[in-house]
Amino acid sequence: MSRTATALRSALWVMAESWLVRLVSLVAFLALARLLDPADFGIMALAGVYLTFCSFVIDQGFGTALVQREDLEPGHLDAVFWAQLAIGAIVAAFTFAAAEWVARLFREPGLAPVLQALALFPAITALTLVQQAQLRRDLRFRALAIRHIVSAVIGAAIGIALAVLGYGVWSLVAQMLGGAVVGLLILWGASRWRPRLAFSPRHFRELTGFGAAVFGHELVWTLSYQVDKLLLGRFAGAGPLGLYTVAQRLVSIVGEVLVVGLQGIVVPVFARVQHDRQALLRGLFRAYRLIAFITFPAFAGLALVAPELVPILLGGKWLEAVPVVQASALPTLVYALGFFLSNVLTAIGRPGLRLALTLLQATASAILVYLALPRGPAAVALAMGAAALLAYMVNALMLRRLIGLSPLAYHLQAWPAALATAVMAAAVWALGSQLQDLPAIAALLGKIAAGGLAYFAATLLLARAQWREMLDLLRSLKARPHGLPGPAAGG
Repeated sequence: MSRTATALRSALWVMAESWLVRLVSLVAFLALARLLDPADFGIMALAGVYLTFCSFVIDQGFGTALVQREDLEPGHLDAVFWAQLAIGAIVAAFTFAAAEWVARLFREPGLAPVLQALALFPAITALTLVQQAQLRRDLRFRALAIRHIVSAVIGAAIGIALAVLGYGVWSLVAQMLGGAVVGLLILWGASRWRPRLAFSPRHFRELTGFGAAVFGHELVWTLSYQVDKLLLGRFAGAGPLGLYTVAQRLVSIVGEVLVVGLQGIVVPVFARVQHDRQALLRGLFRAYRLIAFITFPAFAGLALVAPELVPILLGGKWLEAVPVVQASALPTLVYALGFFLSNVLTAIGRPGLRLALTLLQATASAILVYLALPRGPAAVALAMGAAALLAYMVNALMLRRLIGLSPLAYHLQAWPAALATAVMAAAVWALGSQLQDLPAIAALLGKIAAGGLAYFAATLLLARAQWREMLDLLRSLKARPHGLPGPAAGG
């Protein structure tokens, strides 16, 4: 099979895995939200944040280093495997021993036994990283996709079954561990490599420089997106954190559907024209027009229909999550809009600036979230949105100096979508009082229909160019399935 055919087949498997895993996760999330209480999700969110940082300690960027290295030798694989296994065992033992202390730190006694049970997770993670890197290096994405899909399905089935039987937070623990064990078994069955009883310090040192750089960036990036949960769990408790986590998950589903798959296209496209500043600016302007055309009505609409949508999807016990869902639409919208700007820094070879931007966002998030804590989870979501907006504005100013981007001209590209969204919001708000006496599902469908028709009519008047660009993009993707769509000719 040719390299092009292999790459295309790999891309199709990555897409299939991404969508199927998201579908399974969505079904499991909705089912478990109806069966469990907010405090259960709050405890699991705290454990999840802790385990995320444990995974970084174990990996330390070595997985990426194995994939990127040209002259990979067996000694590299053996060294990384035994080093990660040793670190994983130490982290697992520390997690079990320190569970009570971590629970006291977050003032949540129920967290201790959950962490002790999940202490197995770091060891399982350590046993998968080398095999996973090898499969990625060999473009065996079919095996990786099967692993993720099957483990997600089995984990979801275990979690839902135990939740139905009344096991509470332990159904979430079993979902995570069950999926991890199944994924481990499938991965080792698919990988032909087996470790030797050998450790080469020289091979290990050859990978540490690259791994450390990757580790530093990913650690700061994760901190910037987890600081809200850490502070909310520490100072507000598992119940408010559970409301916040579930609300965020509901909103993030929309963001994932809209933005998933774009990174694999955006960075190569922008990198290809990085030395042609006018072409880069035209592509950036076009990307912003299209993403605003889609995301403005999506997130505004989500906030408008949240009072009906949340109880329908999650159950009446989640009514307190409605304002959190509405507030969470802001940071998710900013992340979606800033997606292209941040990728330009990578595409033009300035990852250091992107790291500095992530550090700025992490610091601003910590300060603003701490100040917002007394006002509850919705205020925390707005604080995260404000921090993301600050980073977004600084990013735009950086690009003004680097590629000549005019922030004013750039943001004026979105005015038709913004005005049409305002028309949509007015229509939904005006209709809302007329639908109060109807069942929730009828009110929800009425709002969606009114908002959709209003936005469609407004964009036909204000944003015909965006409709033409959208249709042109779809035609270009259909006509060139093996290539990447180029930037627009016009700005």
